Amino acid sequence: MTITQEDRLDILQEVSRSWLDLLKAIRSRSDADLVKPNTIGQWSGKDVMGHITFWERHMLDGIKTAEAGQEPDEIEDFETANLIAAMEMSSLSLDEIRARFNDTHDELMQALEITPLLTTRDDIAGTTFDHYAEHAADIRAIRS
Repeated sequence: MTITQEDRLDILQEVSRSWLDLLKAIRSRSDADLVKPNTIGQWSGKDVMGHITFWERHMLDGIKTAEAGQEPDEIEDFETANLIAAMEMSSLSLDEIRARFNDTHDELMQALEITPLLTTRDDIAGTTFDHYAEHAADIRAIRS
């Protein structure tokens, strides 16, 4: 199934709107607030940024793998994947997480602009705009 350019643009705009809302939520918190542990369950705002980066990177790697004609890795146990990703990112500074967060998103958006694998908004909702909205609310709930 091929997506029209108009439909692709609509999807990318939805992703961009939700991403900007997430960025506003992050920028509304101080660095000290973002690194404070256990403010979003057992996570910090920094951990949430790393979590989003992990899932975007997973999607991006899946796109590249599928475009190369191979079967992308499927994650079946989301909780375990989230725990492993959180542990891997925990040693990074907020600045390092922030750089990966922005760079990975930019790379994903570039891939989504051209990949033939994007056929509906549902293809990416859980990793992009729905995911961003969920965690923007979490970030906004952090108390100073």
